[in-house]
Amino acid sequence: ALGIQFESGYNILRFYALREQLFNAGRSLQKSVLDEMATIVLDEISRSERLIELCANDSRLGFHSEAEGYKYFQEKLNWRITMLKNLLAEDFSKAQKAIACGQLELPVTADKQDYVCGSNSIEECGSFRWKAECSDNSLCFEIECMQQGSSDQIFLSVCAGNTRAPLVIELTKSGEIILGQSSVSACKVSGHANGWNAEIIIPLTFFHRKSQKSVRLNIVRIATFTGGAEYSCWPQNKQPPKYRLNLGVYNSQEAGLLILNRKTGNRLEKIKHLELQTAN
Repeated sequence: ALGIQFESGYNILRFYALREQLFNAGRSLQKSVLDEMATIVLDEISRSERLIELCANDSRLGFHSEAEGYKYFQEKLNWRITMLKNLLAEDFSKAQKAIACGQLELPVTADKQDYVCGSNSIEECGSFRWKAECSDNSLCFEIECMQQGSSDQIFLSVCAGNTRAPLVIELTKSGEIILGQSSVSACKVSGHANGWNAEIIIPLTFFHRKSQKSVRLNIVRIATFTGGAEYSCWPQNKQPPKYRLNLGVYNSQEAGLLILNRKTGNRLEKIKHLELQTAN
C-alpha cells in the first residue's frame, strides 16, 4: 500500500510536468507526450484496483489519525477509477482530435491580464511603467519608476510552469540585487531627476525549454515617499499579492501571462548589446 502511495505521488508530479510539456512541444511531439500521460492514467487505474483489494484485507489502510478519518477507502477508490476512465474518454479524446488538427492550445483564464513581448506596448502601473522584448536567447524588461523613494524596490517574478519554482528578483534603486539567481547576469539601474530606470535580462536557458511559449509574471514596486509607503503592481491589483509558500510577492493565482513572442530578423540593437553583456 505504501509503495502504491509513493508511486502515485510521483505520477501526479510527472503528469503535471508532461502536461506543461504537451502545450509547449511541437506538433510532432505532442502525440507521444499525450500517450505517455494516458499510460500514467491507466497505471493509476490499476493501482487503485490493487489498493481496493488491500483495503478489503486490512481496515487500517487509509486511516489518518490526525484527521480522525479515512483519506481513502474502497468506495472512494472506485469513484477515483470512474473519474480516471472519464478523463481518458473525454479530455484525452478532445486533446487527440485537437492535436490531429494542429489546434491544441494552452487554455487561458479569461480574466487574466496578458502582455505580448515585442508589441512595444507600455504598461502603466501607477508609480511605474514597463515593456518587454524577447529575442532568440533572452527576455528583456525595461522598467521606468516615477520619483525616487527613500526606500525603493522592484520585485520581478517569472515562473515557467506549475512544477518549477519561480525566479524572483528584488532590485533596489541603487542597483543592488537582494534576490535573484546567477542565471540573471545582466541588471542595469540608472537614476535621473524624475525617478529611476531598470533593465533586466533573463536568458531563455533559465526556462529549460527553448519552445516555451509563455510564463507567469508579477512585477511589484514598493516605495516609501513623504506620504508613506506606496504599492504598485502588474497585473493591476488593489492589494499586494498574498504571500504564499515563502515566495514573497509572487503568487501564481494573481500572476499575469507574458507571451514570449520572439523577435527575429531586425532584432533590437539594445537586446543584442545586453545579451553581449550577459555572455561576457
